[in-house]
Amino acid sequence: MKRPPFLTILSVTILIFGSAANAAYQAPASPNVPPESTHVGMLLAQADDYAQRQFDNQKALALYAEALVLESGNDEILWRISRAYVDIAEHMPVGDEEEKEKQLLMYEKALEFANKSVETNPNSSMAFTRRAVATGRVSLSNGMWTSIGMMKDMREDLEKAISLDSANHAAYYALGRTHMR
Repeated sequence: MKRPPFLTILSVTILIFGSAANAAYQAPASPNVPPESTHVGMLLAQADDYAQRQFDNQKALALYAEALVLESGNDEILWRISRAYVDIAEHMPVGDEEEKEKQLLMYEKALEFANKSVETNPNSSMAFTRRAVATGRVSLSNGMWTSIGMMKDMREDLEKAISLDSANHAAYYALGRTHMR
């Protein structure tokens, strides 16, 4: 059965604008992030540029790690590290079981950093969003029965993220994606 042209156009439009909204969302400044004039602030700005404009997540991750050494309890750095691990893992080859296992380890690392971010600041909308995204990626790698239980956790995290910041478009986007599955 051939898809009507307007559905194809609608699907492509949603895909483009949904991805753009997710990438364009900038989390509000947290009290834990120092002003841009500080070294950590400059590292974050440079790393964000690598991650969001140049799509070089390896370089972004290296800069986030450098910032984390300077401020180990900074939730903004922790959720950004989680985001970088997810983005890196999404582009890994997964042709065989060994490659799939490496990808799963990256997603689990992302979840570890997202959990630390939530623990550090339980009022961070982006921390909950990143934890939901990492949880979703881990669940997709673990099979259907594990995924069912993790979907509830994802939904709760995303609803919490939205309740903390109703302008967190990434949380709305991720919540919509969970309902597609």
